[in-house]
Amino acid sequence: MFTRLAPSALSFTPNGNSIKPVKPTKNTVLKSDGVAKKTVASRRQSVVATGLRRRGFTPYWLEFMAENDIDFLEAYERIYELTAVRKSVLPAKFREMIVVAAVAIGGYQSGLKQHVHRALKLGATKHELIEVFQSAYFHTGALTLVQGMIALIDCLKEIEEEGAMAKKEIAKKSSKKKNIFVMNAVKKSAAKHATKRATT
Repeated sequence: MFTRLAPSALSFTPNGNSIKPVKPTKNTVLKSDGVAKKTVASRRQSVVATGLRRRGFTPYWLEFMAENDIDFLEAYERIYELTAVRKSVLPAKFREMIVVAAVAIGGYQSGLKQHVHRALKLGATKHELIEVFQSAYFHTGALTLVQGMIALIDCLKEIEEEGAMAKKEIAKKSSKKKNIFVMNAVKKSAAKHATKRATT
């Protein structure tokens, strides 16, 4: 079976005329110019963790790609960093709105929802995103508008449900604190009366 070797797995003889291939194992640390490189396993772990940190979510395909072609994924993530993450002239919110339009045009529904969520977190409003889909629809067709609107509606519902759950949780904690306060007050009052009776 043919094994593709990373460039760093090739070592040159002192005269520089011939190459001696070194077959790396899964846990081998590859060396290039005397500098130790990360193991394949730690590279996979690192690129997936970085992807999560940058996006706020991990696309399900990213881990699969890390397992199958880490070299390609590292290059892909570098381009992602240059186009979607680094500080530039366009604010992050506007860049994410452009991504939202592009993903809506492509029709990738689950990815679209993740990007709509991210745009909302970055400060995009419901009306701004509606305009994004309307503008993209004019040039690309009705499906862009429909896919975009469905993703936006789903995201807004999820945010509303999360808000309702958070309110319930706060109310529950508040009620629990109130009950503890009342019970402590009753205990103090009972102790006070018991002390009074004991002294009279």
